[in-house]
Amino acid sequence: MLRPEGRLAFVCWRSLLENELDALPLQAAELDVAADDTPFSFEDPDVIHSVLRDAGFGEISIRKHDVSVSCGGLEDTLKVATTVGALGKIVRETPSLLDKVKPRVRAALSSKMQNGKVHLQAATWIVSAA
Repeated sequence: MLRPEGRLAFVCWRSLLENELDALPLQAAELDVAADDTPFSFEDPDVIHSVLRDAGFGEISIRKHDVSVSCGGLEDTLKVATTVGALGKIVRETPSLLDKVKPRVRAALSSKMQNGKVHLQAATWIVSAA
């Protein structure tokens, strides 16, 4: 609920392909399984704008925010990539895939190591409306 004349602010993902954080492990896994794109349903800023406008907001701001993120070292990041996000959901639903994807994803993540940590790009929208 929002009181009359209240403000709204949130961060949401842009597209899966723009988010190396999800895309790299998923592509490295080389699975013939479609990823759930629900977390990226606000990838199109026109959709966000339309939803907010239809909800009665007039002052709408949508801006890109790109950032390098890290879950730590290689094994920590591998664990995160295989338990959350696009690939994590697939592995949770079909646990027998884990042994198949781990070596591939580990190799891909190792190419993103800097100073002992894996760094991946995250692409979001920062949205506010009044």
